[in-house]
Amino acid sequence: MSAQSPPWYITRDGQQHGPVADAELKKHVDDGQLQATDFLWRQDFTEWRPAAVLFPQLKAPSGLAAGIQQPTNSRQRPVPYDTEEPRERASYQGPGLATIGIALLCSAVIGAASGYVYKRVALSHKSISQSERAHETSLSAADAKAKRPSSAG
Repeated sequence: MSAQSPPWYITRDGQQHGPVADAELKKHVDDGQLQATDFLWRQDFTEWRPAAVLFPQLKAPSGLAAGIQQPTNSRQRPVPYDTEEPRERASYQGPGLATIGIALLCSAVIGAASGYVYKRVALSHKSISQSERAHETSLSAADAKAKRPSSAG
């Protein structure tokens, strides 16, 4: 039984593809699907390598071979798509359902308390002003009565 070589990973235009077996990679090279500007990586590499360097039969456009740049994530090992390894979770997950529920509950309590206070204060001022008006009306009536000349005489 022969030892299977590590799978290949391909990056093109910032998109990672793989894992790809040796036979499949050779088929991509033969079919012209692998481009000279693509980068390849596998487990025994320390960094991504240009496909034109690994497969000299790929023809890079003139002057391009010297100008090929590493992919932006060249320092990172590719993440295989078919592994069972859990990937690192993002540090920020956004507000959870509990947080949203607590915020809604607090809003409801604050709204209810504000309504209660408004009702008590506004209605008490309204009833005071009504009783003041009634008192003023009764005083005005008494003043008017007092100022009328008496008809007894």
